[in-house]
Amino acid sequence: METEIAAFDSHDFVKRLISAGMPEAQAEILAWGQSRRNEHLATQRDIKELEAATRRDIKALEAATRQDIKALEAATRQDIKALEAATRRDIKELEAATRRDIKALEATMKEQEAGIKALEATMKEQEAGIKALELAITKQEAAIKLLEVNLTRDLKDMEHKLTIKLGAFIGVGITLLAALITLLTAAVP
Repeated sequence: METEIAAFDSHDFVKRLISAGMPEAQAEILAWGQSRRNEHLATQRDIKELEAATRRDIKALEAATRQDIKALEAATRQDIKALEAATRRDIKELEAATRRDIKALEATMKEQEAGIKALEATMKEQEAGIKALELAITKQEAAIKLLEVNLTRDLKDMEHKLTIKLGAFIGVGITLLAALITLLTAAVP
């Protein structure tokens, strides 16, 4: 049941305002403003047409939104698949690089271990050489002490022998001197 807005009777409106005591010019301006306002009032038919148009717009918007969502979902799936593939590639490359790095590190560690073992062997050889040298020094010191003891003993033996020989020489000298004195006294009258 559609009702139309009744046409505004501006003449009747002006008469009523004048009879209420409003000046005519003011009543006419007020009637003109009221008629302009009524021009913009919507009828029930206008409202129903607007509702129908709004429903159509909403349905079209819903359909477009569903299509946009489906397209976005499809694009997102493709992006996810591409990202997964790229991630798998990156992981494989990283694994390969990590394996290479680990092998290089292991090789370096083996080289360093071999170097350490060689250094340890050299140190053991040097320690053995130092011990042998210390032993040789100890033997030399013992030989020097033995030589000192023997020299001291030999010097004392020589001193003793020289003392005996000196005593013998003195005894022979005294005997020769006595014989010489005896000869000299016997030869002098």
